[in-house]
Amino acid sequence: MRAYGPTAQQQLGLISATQLYDLGWNKAAIGHAARAGRLEAVRRSVWRVAGAPASREQAWLAAALALPGSRVSHGTAWEGWGLRHPPERDAIDLVLVGDHRPRLDGVRVHRTLWLPESHTGRVGPLPVTSVERTIVDGCGLVSFGQLERCVKDAVRRRATSLGRLARVVGEVPVSGRRKSLPIREVLAARIPGYDPGDSDPEADIAELCVRAGYPKPKQNFKVRINGEWFEIDLAWPDVMGGFEYDSLQFHADPWAFHRDRRKLRVLRRAGWRIDPLTSETSTNEILASLADFFPGPFGDLGAA
Repeated sequence: MRAYGPTAQQQLGLISATQLYDLGWNKAAIGHAARAGRLEAVRRSVWRVAGAPASREQAWLAAALALPGSRVSHGTAWEGWGLRHPPERDAIDLVLVGDHRPRLDGVRVHRTLWLPESHTGRVGPLPVTSVERTIVDGCGLVSFGQLERCVKDAVRRRATSLGRLARVVGEVPVSGRRKSLPIREVLAARIPGYDPGDSDPEADIAELCVRAGYPKPKQNFKVRINGEWFEIDLAWPDVMGGFEYDSLQFHADPWAFHRDRRKLRVLRRAGWRIDPLTSETSTNEILASLADFFPGPFGDLGAA
């Protein structure tokens, strides 16, 4: 393994093609080593040095090396950190910043808008999400009782603290608020005065629609346009109308702002009417939009 420098030694016997190039190798040299049995292909552009023992962690790292910039996350990171009650999973979980979701065999790629260095860490050579971000991202994958016991055990072992967990919960992008509800409820039970926050604003708007006598909207409705999937916060597919809830915190990210503006343009060209809502949108404005979505006698409408 010494021929491959300290890189492979520090990566459970793995090395990527890019790392080999950095060591002065070229495609011909890599191909010759592979044919000679000194390198074994593990994933595209990821090699294992002959004789390096295979392991669960090595498979996780190979997936991360195959997707530069990714981090082992969710249920896989939960298991990697040794947290109690790891969620059941059927794939390796990786998280990647951005809208791109590449496909890797046996890998579930999660997207996020924001993953600062403070939300990352390492378990040996594995690039992973931090203990706190792992619990926040995966809190909906286990039962509430399992989550409580996991947090209690992690705090007891000083793998994290309630304060650090609370800070990360507060830093998770708005799009992850709904998924973080279980951990916020756990913190509310353990930190005196902790406010888990109001219910998800989209759920509040959906409830308002029903109370006003309109059909219940479909939340996080997915529609495919020209081979591309788009998600609408609240949608009534029958009338091709819907709402997008825009948060100032969420759209402080320029990338997210431009992405969502493009989504609205594509949906409009496809015949959808999507009205953007914010925390300042009044109930009357919402009801006015609903009246446009559902023209006709108000009495003809029934809550679904």
